[in-house]
Amino acid sequence: MMSDKETLAQWMMQRGYATGHGDTIEDLLVELDMQIVESWAKVLVNSVQDEREQCAKLLENEGWFMAARIIKLRGKQ
Repeated sequence: MMSDKETLAQWMMQRGYATGHGDTIEDLLVELDMQIVESWAKVLVNSVQDEREQCAKLLENEGWFMAARIIKLRGKQ
């Protein structure tokens, strides 16, 4: 029979999460939490970048080239 720690580690690995060097369940949960936060941060950044690009394209299509350029430049900061 697997321990709770082994069960959690297996669950994490099956879902693509790294287990690091978790010596305890708490260590594994901290590792999982950090990976989830990092993943969501990437999703948010990518969503903002995608929305910025779409806005710039719309402005370019309407002839607002300078506004589109400003939006693109702000995205590179």
